[in-house]
Amino acid sequence: MDNKDIELIQQMENKYDTFMPVLTNLIDSVEKFNSIYNNYIELKNFYGSEKWFEYMEIEKIPVKCGVLTEDQLFDMIGDHNELLGVLLDLTSKMYKNFLKKKRRFRKKKIVSFFLSFCMTKRKIFFPFYFYKMRF
Repeated sequence: MDNKDIELIQQMENKYDTFMPVLTNLIDSVEKFNSIYNNYIELKNFYGSEKWFEYMEIEKIPVKCGVLTEDQLFDMIGDHNELLGVLLDLTSKMYKNFLKKKRRFRKKKIVSFFLSFCMTKRKIFFPFYFYKMRF
């Protein structure tokens, strides 16, 4: 093992040490987000409803009523939609990477199967079948 190998291992360890806590936090955050997502649905349905317009007309409400302003819920819905776009892009990137790894594993599995088959059966036709295969 030379210095380049050691440096690569150290780089990979640093990347892992950086990535893993962020992944753990994201998983926790997604679980929390999912557990209260019904709140978003209720707020979105409330915004612009007859009740919302009715309450908006009242001049003095004795409780906190930011949800009756036009901007608060509108901005929340906009943030939600922006997050949705970001998550769709991230999910697509993650899924493509997952499929790439899965295909590589499948190719290795197929190649090793054919190699072992040819070695045990001593078939000469192996290269022709292998050459025509699509992965």
